Amino acid sequence: MLSYCFDIGNTRIKLGVFREHQLDDVLFFDHGEVNKILKYCINHTPVAVIISSTAVIPSALLTGLDELDCHYIVLTGDTPVPIWNNYATPSTLGKDRLAGIIGAYQRNPDRNNLVIDAGTCITYDLIDNENIYQGGLISPGLRMRYEAMHKFTAKLPFVEPPEDYILTSNNTNDALQSGGLLGIITEIEGVIKRFNKKFRKINVFMTGGDAIFLAKNIENEIFVVPNLVLEGLHTILEYNINHEE
Repeated sequence: MLSYCFDIGNTRIKLGVFREHQLDDVLFFDHGEVNKILKYCINHTPVAVIISSTAVIPSALLTGLDELDCHYIVLTGDTPVPIWNNYATPSTLGKDRLAGIIGAYQRNPDRNNLVIDAGTCITYDLIDNENIYQGGLISPGLRMRYEAMHKFTAKLPFVEPPEDYILTSNNTNDALQSGGLLGIITEIEGVIKRFNKKFRKINVFMTGGDAIFLAKNIENEIFVVPNLVLEGLHTILEYNINHEE
């Protein structure tokens, strides 16, 4: 079965192509490339589609999918999922956060799993060994921290993340780069420690655009899964197909 999982973010659209339950390809599109997406869908018509969005879903995409002979769902707080969602306001929970948790559940059920999604913001989400999503944390992402230091001061420049930090930086650029990177590394290690203290024996999954870069600097055992959100979306899609049957 050919199925598509759309992860629509603030800056781009990520499309996971699944063939026979396995992720076969990942494509990236700008928000203005809906016609290109639909052309791809026409040439490779999927049987089922799921759409998750942290931004506005382009109406042209939904109209185009309506014209295709395929089943599609838009992920909302009311969409049935294979775990118990203990979030007090499920309608406000980021769909990428929910999908990441379900991706971890699919890979490692009946265990305490912490999902760290390192993107524009960093999210920390915990699903426990009874497959109950307990909630989590949101903090500024790596580039957001550099932008904030530049934007909210008069003279500090904007810098890019360094490959490594210098603990005793002796110039402003290095101090900004190293402070931003070491600050976020220390935060992640500290948050993992606190979750581990409360839930015991947690498995840590990291995903998102900065996952590979950050994980190599973190002194914890972390499973980096770049497409964990897409995997979770596919699990939700298959669950709903089977649920309807």
